Amino acid sequence: VQGCARLLHKVLAMNLVQSSGSTLDHALPLQVEMDTLITQAGLKKVDMMIDPSGMFSVSIAKKCD
Repeated sequence: VQGCARLLHKVLAMNLVQSSGSTLDHALPLQVEMDTLITQAGLKKVDMMIDPSGMFSVSIAKKCD
């Protein structure tokens, strides 16, 4: 499953265009990678919202005490 998600992100990244007109040259991060960064920054993820298509998400985190 993770390999399929990585492939999907690579396809999306190849088709996304930056404001300069060039395409993105890297894969988008997986959710688990983003969650790891949140934890490493000393934050705790408290909620996550996903759009109806399942393509985009927004996480809410708070600083750990």
